[in-house]
Amino acid sequence: AVVSTQSTGNCVGVLDMLVSVPPGVTDEKSYTIQQNYMHQQKDIVDLGKLVVCLSCNSLAAMHQNNLSKSSEMISSVYSQDVKMLLQHILQKSLQPKKVNDLMPLIGARFYAHIERLRQQCDRTEAELVKELENGRLFRLLCKINSILDRPEHQLDPTWCEAGERHLLKIFRNYLFHKVDDVGAPWIDLPHILMTLNKLDAGSSEQITLTSPHEQSVMICSYKDVRYNFEKCYAEMFR
Repeated sequence: AVVSTQSTGNCVGVLDMLVSVPPGVTDEKSYTIQQNYMHQQKDIVDLGKLVVCLSCNSLAAMHQNNLSKSSEMISSVYSQDVKMLLQHILQKSLQPKKVNDLMPLIGARFYAHIERLRQQCDRTEAELVKELENGRLFRLLCKINSILDRPEHQLDPTWCEAGERHLLKIFRNYLFHKVDDVGAPWIDLPHILMTLNKLDAGSSEQITLTSPHEQSVMICSYKDVRYNFEKCYAEMFR
């Protein structure tokens, strides 16, 4: 399994907001530019130190006595790109260091990272679609079972044996109470999922519904079942 590790930073720029221009400075703009330049150079060096500490998994990796060991460890474990990046950042130079100069050293890694992000988004979207499907079908089942076998109508045996409710009752039997050739219960989950999806979509496909004792047979479409289902559900609240 591939373990994804990420580091996040916060409170960026807080120091710039809290530290004001000291008294006695006449050219505030020049002072600000100079301070920003110094902070930027320090930030880049601190970035290199952070990469060294993370690569060696130790805060002591940047100590002067451990730099040689840290360099050997990074060279043996990580790619040449990491080594070149750290050399560019930590090596003393008269030329100012800029973030744009770092990009060519790690730019090729961006494509692999972007591809992993795309794959992660696809997997997340696929899981969300599954949850959406589950919620939609669950609502259908809740509504169907809310209509049928209501306790307030238990004294009226004909309540579910006529009209739209009878159609829903034998549809529920068609959905859940299938049997095999010898009459044993047969749980067919793909059949249940496919049937619920067709009901939700109101498909025009024809199905044959048979009562448990084969006393009545109906040929209707999923669209017809859905129409009766919505009608019965609305009647409950009148």
